[in-house]
Formats: sequence, C-alpha cells, structure tokens
Amino acid sequence: MLLLSALAFSNPSPGGKELDLFQLVLSSGGVVLFVLFLLIVFFVVTTLVIGYKGYQLVLASRETDQFLDTFWQVKRLEKVYDRAKELRRSPVAAQFRAGYLELVRLTKKRDEAGSEGGGDAESDLENIERALRRAAIAETTSMEALTPLLATVGSSAPFVGLFGTV
Repeated sequence: MLLLSALAFSNPSPGGKELDLFQLVLSSGGVVLFVLFLLIVFFVVTTLVIGYKGYQLVLASRETDQFLDTFWQVKRLEKVYDRAKELRRSPVAAQFRAGYLELVRLTKKRDEAGSEGGGDAESDLENIERALRRAAIAETTSMEALTPLLATVGSSAPFVGLFGTV
C-alpha cells in the first residue's frame, strides 16, 4: 500500500503535472497542517515511550535475574538485602526489600518485648504479607507508568487522521 502511494506521488498525473508530496503539504490549509503536525507529534511521543518502556523492562529483567542468582546462592538474608539495595530497577528486589524491612522491624519489636508475650506470630505474618502486597502494587504502578498515554494515543490517532482526511 505504501509503495502504491509512493508511486502515485512520483509518477506524473494524467494531466502531465507531477505530484509532489512536499508541494501538497505546503499548499494545504491550516487545519490540515495542524492535523499533520499532531500526528507527527503522536508518532514521536509514542516511539519515545515505547523505547523507554522497552529499556526499562530490559533493565528490570536483567537486575531481577541478578537478584534471583544472589538470592538462591547466598545463605544470609542480610547479604541478600545489601545486594537488593544495589538493584534499584528490579521489582522482585524491591519486594524483597519491603518484606525484609518489615521482618526486621517485627523482630526488633519482639526482642524489645522480651518475655512479656512478644506478639502474635500470625499477625506478624499478616504484616509481612501486607508489606509485600504494598511493594507489589507500587512496583506494578511503576512498571505500568506511561502505558495509559499509549492507549490514549492509540485510540485517538485514527480519529485525528480521519478528521484530517475529511
């Protein structure tokens, strides 16, 4: 289809005049230029967003693999936590950090309480699960950032193009 439209612009028309794409753009009115400019901006913005999201996903995947290697090889949670602090782009490492910090907080709380009854192990587990859920939601939100923009442009660009042809 693109080849046919390129041939139509490069071949002489039956009237003997050659159609030139740049002449068509330059001789068009303000509304057509605005629509063309808007579609070009949509293209540039969405291309940049897709590139950024791809880069973000590659880094997240790479750092998650590094974290999981460390997690399964190291026996001490403190060392795993230190490694997780270095891997800022990994959503799995962020979840581990949240769970580990909650576990440390609860352990300190239990140690301070000492022999006074210490606390309920079931509620401690619920607190850790809540911290992990919060971290998962935060990481999901971070990873999904800018995708509503892609959805909006993807659904509105055809209508803008249609408006430009009318």
